[in-house]
Amino acid sequence: MKLFFMIFTLIICLFSSSIFIQAQNDDRVSGSEPIVVPENIQSLIEQITNAENNENWVEYATLREELIQAWQQVNPEVAKLYSNSNSGKPDLTADGMPVGSDQLFNSIMPEEEYEKPMLSPEWGGDVMITSGRAYDISMDVNRNGEIFVAVDGGTKDSVYIYKSIDGGLTWSQWGFIRATTRTFEQIELICFDRTGGTEAYILLFFRFNDGWMRVGRRDMNTPAGWTYHTIVSEGVLDFAVDRNYSGSNYRAICVYDSSNRIKSVRSEPTSYGTVWQDKVHINGLVGRDVDFAYGWNGAVYTTFNGFGSGNLYVIENTNYADPTSWGTQFTVTQGAVDTTRHAEIIASREDDPNNKVIVVFEKKSSPTINTYDLFDATRDNNVWTPYNSWVIPTENKWPSLSVEYGTNSQIFRGAFVQSPELNGLPRIIKYKGYDGSIWSGSLQMSDPTSDPTGLQKPEVGDLGANATIIAYAGSNSNGVYFDNESWPPVSVEDDLLSQNPTEFNLFQNYPNPFNPSTKIKFSVPDVSFVNIKVFNSIGEQVANLLNEELGRGTYEANFNAINLPSGIYFYRLQAGSFVETKKMILMK
Repeated sequence: MKLFFMIFTLIICLFSSSIFIQAQNDDRVSGSEPIVVPENIQSLIEQITNAENNENWVEYATLREELIQAWQQVNPEVAKLYSNSNSGKPDLTADGMPVGSDQLFNSIMPEEEYEKPMLSPEWGGDVMITSGRAYDISMDVNRNGEIFVAVDGGTKDSVYIYKSIDGGLTWSQWGFIRATTRTFEQIELICFDRTGGTEAYILLFFRFNDGWMRVGRRDMNTPAGWTYHTIVSEGVLDFAVDRNYSGSNYRAICVYDSSNRIKSVRSEPTSYGTVWQDKVHINGLVGRDVDFAYGWNGAVYTTFNGFGSGNLYVIENTNYADPTSWGTQFTVTQGAVDTTRHAEIIASREDDPNNKVIVVFEKKSSPTINTYDLFDATRDNNVWTPYNSWVIPTENKWPSLSVEYGTNSQIFRGAFVQSPELNGLPRIIKYKGYDGSIWSGSLQMSDPTSDPTGLQKPEVGDLGANATIIAYAGSNSNGVYFDNESWPPVSVEDDLLSQNPTEFNLFQNYPNPFNPSTKIKFSVPDVSFVNIKVFNSIGEQVANLLNEELGRGTYEANFNAINLPSGIYFYRLQAGSFVETKKMILMK
């Protein structure tokens, strides 16, 4: 009897193991199956999608209640998916600590030299946004063409947001958040604004080191304090987020890695990013390295690597990430763990299935050599092409993709980091464009660097036709740089003259008029003690911007007049016997 019991137990164990192994090989949690949607409920989902497309929120709310009741009759567990993950009630601090906690602030930025927008020599043809630390960056453009760049800086305890209203020539600090009990491990910034409407927000998504994922929201038109809202309370290892691109941005959708389970959650469409709901484990799948993109009229796409197989998958949802509408995963490429990584996905602004979807990913060049190159696969008219080399093999990594605003747009942009094989030197940031049928060749967008840490994580976007913009972190996570395709190229002579000026020069501030900050550019021909002061119209000193010894080079100082009234001001540069003064206008 004892022997029989042991044999029976062994059989059960082997059976259970085989189920687990099969589930692992399929990248699906054991016992989980895709949700089967009855025809009557599928019809309700399609009606809800149409109501959302038309922004008919009364009909949307009514149909959503009918949907929940229908699922309650068929499968009460699925009905529970259609619920809110949070109440929408905000916190006033990023990590939920009381206002006034040690090192926490929500008003004026203190004078932290390493995070001031700029006081350092120009770097080639690019603009330095900040010379501070940059562990992660994110960039987006609002409908007015204003550029926002978020930087995870300091000691990962702060996120600084910089804004440019002149195509990236000059930058001012627009906002910041800070945590006191946790560190920021990942950030994503989204401009959440609508055409001709009053609702316009910056949404800053962030993941703390303990897996807590939140979003901070701040009004773009009349900036005040931030409010903070929990999306997922624990266990998040990675996330990707996008918003719909109709005339009104109102829905944000997030796909995330929750302890290797691939899940989605979406914001309630009338809450503008504060209420999150409809959380679901997508098809019971496990994976890592997620990315997500919105297409058009409710079609969304996610890509990730299978946790057990290493396969690269793409999954479509045609109903604004409705929790029961995720389709079957398409395998872009098969491979072992770590064979592919860092996939990015983008979709054109056209109705499904006529839209184009492109995924770009790193793939190991050799099973025995830890070198990666970039490949891409395209879905055109609902058919995926085999993947191909995206760039000439050398060593290419950290792809970034964006799509141009507007209906029927198939204009994509991509950026990546390139270096010689085996992580060699130098490293450069490169750019590629897609015109709807073919990718362009690669264009170098940064100065090369011979620092062994190289350049980090490019972000790509656009300001319209022939105006690609790229932001990227510098070597060893120091500094954030910006480039604009529409800027005229910098000649070697001009670049050398900028770095090695032969005389003192004080340039006109930019922008002018300004509100509340402006940049003052100046040149120093040799080692000199330089002083820059600002005076009001009656000769009173209101600021001392600089008082130190500088070497030869061209510099920029930032003047923030947030606490000063509108009016005419004068800035004066004095270095030895050289003195020059210029006028500027503060207009609030």
